[in-house]
Formats: sequence, structure tokens, C-alpha cells
Amino acid sequence: MAYDYSDAPPARDLELIPHGTTATLVLHPRPGGVGEDGMLKRTRAGDAEMLDCELVVADGPHYGGPGASRRNRAQHAQGDP
Repeated sequence: MAYDYSDAPPARDLELIPHGTTATLVLHPRPGGVGEDGMLKRTRAGDAEMLDCELVVADGPHYGGPGASRRNRAQHAQGDP
């Protein structure tokens, strides 16, 4: 299946974390209700199962970002890990 990107919207203004940067990440698995303990998600076609996860930068100059939860930001502001 071919894709036509000639009318795609402009790229988002997104600052990437520079190569070689050490960052602490928090992995948030999103349960999908399939598999052992319901932690897997099934594909639309139903022919495979996968982990659906979100990585959030937990500290440093790139802390937070679009995926950071409000709870994590509040804890960080209070000095909690």
C-alpha cells in the first residue's frame, strides 16, 4: 500500500533529546486486557499481541514533556522522587 505525503501537515515544533544524553525514564505500561494479567494489547487484525507503553523523562532539563502525568509533576515539584 503506497502513502502520499505530499499534502501532509508541517512537522511539529519538537525539541529532541540530544544524542549521548543520559536521562532517567519512567515506563508506564498501559493494560490492554489480553494475556497474562491483562497487560497485553491485541492488534486491530487480532493476529498479534504487544505491550503498549509510554516512556516519560523523570528528571533533568528534558523533564516531563507531553506524556508526563500531573501526579509525577506534582511530586517532582514537592521534591519527592
